Amino acid sequence: KSVEPMDSSTQNLFAFTITKEPLPDPLVDRLSSSARRRFHAMAHAAYEGDNCCISQIEEFLKEYPHLPKPYNFLASLYMNNGENEKGEAVIKEMYAKFPRYLFAKIAYAKLCMASSHIHEFEKIFEGKYNLKQLYPDRDEFHISELIAFTDVLCEHACHKRNFDFVRKTLQAFKSMDLDYQGIVKIIKDRLDHFENLSVMDRMLSKIQRSRKPGDKKLRFNLNY
Repeated sequence: KSVEPMDSSTQNLFAFTITKEPLPDPLVDRLSSSARRRFHAMAHAAYEGDNCCISQIEEFLKEYPHLPKPYNFLASLYMNNGENEKGEAVIKEMYAKFPRYLFAKIAYAKLCMASSHIHEFEKIFEGKYNLKQLYPDRDEFHISELIAFTDVLCEHACHKRNFDFVRKTLQAFKSMDLDYQGIVKIIKDRLDHFENLSVMDRMLSKIQRSRKPGDKKLRFNLNY
């Protein structure tokens, strides 16, 4: 059974092995030893949020434009540094070049949701809402992939007002002790924000319905 965007089930989110160990990357493994050292140094610097490595990543991409991961490093650094226009450009280029790369899908989906293009989500993820469906040839995923994917699923669910899915996901993460990089708080804070917005929407709707034709003032008649 697929985890549909409006389905409250979370049973298929973890139908695979999760590891914290680095997974092999054939594209990186085929690089020369010096290029691999540069790649791993950039990966570490990007993870630490070191903006000094931006120019190094840009140069590296000129030499190795077939590698998707450095685009993700660069986009993350730009966005975290407040250079949103540059970051968005890199995300769009990354997704255009590597539409099957998970982090390209996630970054582009978040960009679309931030622009209120919620409908693009289903197309980006091909109507598949668990990692095993997206990548049926894989049985093992890094925890960062699971966390990032679950985060974007929950963000989409919040936009769709499917708060039950988000609550059950939070329960599953807590029960499995998967609070990686503070993801539980991030998802919980977003849920609270969207639920508050939903309450405000209902209040405004009641206010509008309570108005009589010709009323110059709003009639406040809210029942909880």
